[in-house]
Amino acid sequence: MLQSMHDKIQGWVAGVIAFIIALTFALWGVQNYLRSGAHQAAAKVNGEEITQRQLDVAYD
Repeated sequence: MLQSMHDKIQGWVAGVIAFIIALTFALWGVQNYLRSGAHQAAAKVNGEEITQRQLDVAYD
């Protein structure tokens, strides 16, 4: 599949378009990673915030 795409992409315009598409997906992935919030509270119990992992462990 990648080989056929490579064979069809000719010229610098197609290369620029492919680069822009790849850059868009890369930035989208980084944004999701940064916004995932490693310290986001899933709930607050007796004034103490607990993470989603702690909540999952408590109910498993």
